[in-house]
Amino acid sequence: AGAADAGEGGGAGAAVRDLKGLFALVLPTMATWIAGPILSMVDTAVVGKMASASSGGAELASLGAAILAIDYSSFVLTAALSTATVVLTARAVARGRDGKEASRRVASTGSYVALAAAVAFGTVLFVGAEPILNLIVPEHNRALLVGPAATYVRIRALAEPFAFLETVLQAWFLGRKDAITPLVVTLLAAGVNLVLDIVLCVWLKQGLAGAAWATSAAQMAACCYILWFFVRVATRERREERAAASPTLTEAEGAEEGANETALFAPPSRGDVVHFCGVGVPTAMVVVTKVCTYGALSAAATRLGTVTGAAHTVASNIFFLAAVFGDSVSSVAQAAMPEYLGVPRAAFRWAGLLLVVGGFVGIFNLCASSTMATIGAGLFTTSPEVVAEVQSVVPLMGAAVLLHAFSMATEGVLFAGAQLRYMICSYALNCSLALGALAAYSAASPAGLALTSLWAVKVQFQVVRIVLNGTWLVGPLSILRTTTALSDGDEKGESEEEEAVLLDVSERAMP
Repeated sequence: AGAADAGEGGGAGAAVRDLKGLFALVLPTMATWIAGPILSMVDTAVVGKMASASSGGAELASLGAAILAIDYSSFVLTAALSTATVVLTARAVARGRDGKEASRRVASTGSYVALAAAVAFGTVLFVGAEPILNLIVPEHNRALLVGPAATYVRIRALAEPFAFLETVLQAWFLGRKDAITPLVVTLLAAGVNLVLDIVLCVWLKQGLAGAAWATSAAQMAACCYILWFFVRVATRERREERAAASPTLTEAEGAEEGANETALFAPPSRGDVVHFCGVGVPTAMVVVTKVCTYGALSAAATRLGTVTGAAHTVASNIFFLAAVFGDSVSSVAQAAMPEYLGVPRAAFRWAGLLLVVGGFVGIFNLCASSTMATIGAGLFTTSPEVVAEVQSVVPLMGAAVLLHAFSMATEGVLFAGAQLRYMICSYALNCSLALGALAAYSAASPAGLALTSLWAVKVQFQVVRIVLNGTWLVGPLSILRTTTALSDGDEKGESEEEEAVLLDVSERAMP
């Protein structure tokens, strides 16, 4: 439905129909976000179960430090790559005439950017594993934790080009409204990882190194599959486009014309790279503040001893597995809202529907994460002490995942309205408040921080995000109140009508 139609309201029946449509977008979007947490959860479960009870959770604490070093930092880049690819692919397809070819150029550009970023990122991790981990692990635990964690980081670093390329191609399919392919890739990666974890960690007793090789192999397998499928789809589309453009072409002539076409993965122009990074870089700046906040909490947990560090690793894996469902609400908001911005009644209506979706997703996350941590904590470790620590933060964890989904709905609306300057500033403020609260908890307790204090800060982070975003959205400067259709003056020369659809988030935010 168009923005004008949406502005008419449509009654309860229309609201239910639109909610169903939003859920239909939310569910498949989860596929591209859930792969990383699933792989980490499998590693955590296998490593924790195979560790001896006498180790006091040292293996899990090492894994927690390694995940902090590689997964938290890579999330900044993969989130930026995914967002830029989805946004630019969806806009390209919306052109109609040459949209498919333009979307294939997005995939090619994104692939080059992803591989360049992955090689640089992987090299830093491989060469600097110990120094990076020494910044995370307290001095009294370094002899026990850094060695195994560094091995895990180095092995995972070798597979980063595969992981980054997989991220771009999954996002490309999602941008074209293909939810099945990313789902298949995610299931493939999880299956390979589980099988190899059992073989390497359970049968061959390879510990953290085995878990790292299992995750890396899963990423490689998933990347190879989705790359093959992308080439297959793109080649078929080009053949169909040639046939539609020149129905009288013989098979030999069509093959000759196809040979003269630009290669699927031809090097992108400088303009294409700048255009792609124009969306990805501001997104990365916002994600950095999230990583700083969550990373500070995990780093603080490693300084509280191996049992508390292991418990925080388990609890955080459960939280981030649930959080991907909230992230999907933000992604859907970014895709759905631009059509209605400029028509205040429609914009507020759809923003409200997205908040309802966020509420439902949050309630599901609350129930699922609480159940997993209460009943299933023993799946991740054989240490009774670690299980008890995890269960002590279940109420706070449940509150955090509930509020997270709701806050991500507000965040998605702001991203859709290109409020990137505000987002960067608000996240910087929220991160500062979280770090201040962490310092206050540490200073207030003579015995030092407790795990419950860390999770109280995580709840605070979600509350502040909701308050800041909600205040901005209902305020006088809200993008929902604008009566002027947004335009970015697209540098590639699209018509005025196309510019209204192909809004460039970054260029509208940055003068």
